[in-house]
Amino acid sequence: MNILITGVTSGIGLALAKELASYGHSIIGCSRDISQLSILDLPYSQNHLLSQIDVSDDKMVKQWANEVYQKYSKIDIVINNAGVKSQLCPTWEMSTDDFEQTIKTNVLGIASIIRYFVPEMVKNKEGIIINMTSAWGKYADAYVSSYCASKFAVEGLTQSLAKELPKGMTALALDPSVVRTKLLESCKKLLLPEEYEISVTPAEWARFAVPKILEIDSSLNGKSITFHPLAVL
Repeated sequence: MNILITGVTSGIGLALAKELASYGHSIIGCSRDISQLSILDLPYSQNHLLSQIDVSDDKMVKQWANEVYQKYSKIDIVINNAGVKSQLCPTWEMSTDDFEQTIKTNVLGIASIIRYFVPEMVKNKEGIIINMTSAWGKYADAYVSSYCASKFAVEGLTQSLAKELPKGMTALALDPSVVRTKLLESCKKLLLPEEYEISVTPAEWARFAVPKILEIDSSLNGKSITFHPLAVL
């Protein structure tokens, strides 16, 4: 399968790219970090396409989609993983730039990927769109208002998209729960000790999640689901 993943040079995106590639799937990945892209080593590298793309740049995403569809006849799975978080602070202390960048990457970035990649999937009436979400897309917490706002938006965007897709396609929001990424570490003080204790590394999470991702079908269209190996959630 041809699997598109945004944000492939760190955290969950990197772990997913490596794990899915080990299954023999072709990875179409992007990241803003060209230095990490250049050293990214995936199995069966001749099948992959890795590009320096900022998903918050709509024109860049459009051009990337044109390049991708020149090489690949179809995309089977889209995983909208790229995301950012601003510094922990009260909402009234957050700068306009920080708030805007969070929304541009976490929400508008997903919208751009959908805008330019999903129409071809709709023509084929098959494909899966996975929008990475968070528990902070279901309930809010102090000092992460822009991130919460972005993930609440992802949940709503996903539900609307699911209602628009033809029968047989799937759009869902996927919460990885507590995974020890840089983002989680930066928010550690907001977690209860028992929450952090069940956290896993990105690689551990991907080994658990990838078989489940590959089993996703249209029965999950519009759902918000959680995959985590150490908790009943």
